[in-house]
Amino acid sequence: MLHLGHKLTNPRSVRRTTGALATIPCMKGARAMVGNHSITLLCTQCSRPFTRFVSNIRVGHHPFCSKVCQNTFQHVQGLFHRLLVPCSQCATRLTRMPSRRTKTTLYFCHSGCRETYCRDIPARFWEKVAIGQFDDCWPWCAAIDRETGYGAFSFSKSARLFLPFEKKGNAIAAHRVAFFLHTGSINPALNICHTCDNRPCCNYDHLFEGTQADNMHDMHDKGRGARGETHGMAKISEAVAKEVSCLRNTGMSGIAVGRRLGLEPAHVSMIYTGRIWKHARKS
Repeated sequence: MLHLGHKLTNPRSVRRTTGALATIPCMKGARAMVGNHSITLLCTQCSRPFTRFVSNIRVGHHPFCSKVCQNTFQHVQGLFHRLLVPCSQCATRLTRMPSRRTKTTLYFCHSGCRETYCRDIPARFWEKVAIGQFDDCWPWCAAIDRETGYGAFSFSKSARLFLPFEKKGNAIAAHRVAFFLHTGSINPALNICHTCDNRPCCNYDHLFEGTQADNMHDMHDKGRGARGETHGMAKISEAVAKEVSCLRNTGMSGIAVGRRLGLEPAHVSMIYTGRIWKHARKS
């Protein structure tokens, strides 16, 4: 008699043992007899014997004689693993499967609680903002996105009726929500830029709507863009770039300047024509 438990043995090894009897430690009480082409098993739910072809055995699964027994077994097992979770609005106790619960999952006992929760979104949002003077920054006091540095405001899928955002992940930038709550509309294709350059700030007076190009122009006008020696791809210093321009203005050829400063002629040409290090050439 061959005993097969929770994890059924490899079908190839079962084929190799045809004609012989072997005993394997039983884990779930399922038993089988080795034949030439099929195996007799005991159903995990009703203990009824049934036959299966060796090629149809799924390794690592409970054996069941029918789909009804499989569904009954899974339902009974699920009842023992359900958790009691509170309603996100009225705190009423609900039973839910733990596999469907995440840190940001919201549960509601009925549609009325869901609608009430969604209407309270502005109040829940502004209580996470440190509101100060009108001209001061209002920093976001809750979660901060590690990658972008902006505030992260989480809301349920039901809130999409009230917050028309293209949600990516479990949260959206807090300054975008602040702009929408103040103006009543927002274009998902445009950026919400800061005049104060403080990313956690949610003061709607410090926010304006613009394209990515507008955001980049604003960054360069304020001198916050990486250029010169602060750029990650910089190979020379600003003093060397200025010296290249001075030597070329004296009539020295690009090849001679490159040999003198240890640069390629193409690099010297790009500096002199202003394709790179334009600010150094103007100064």
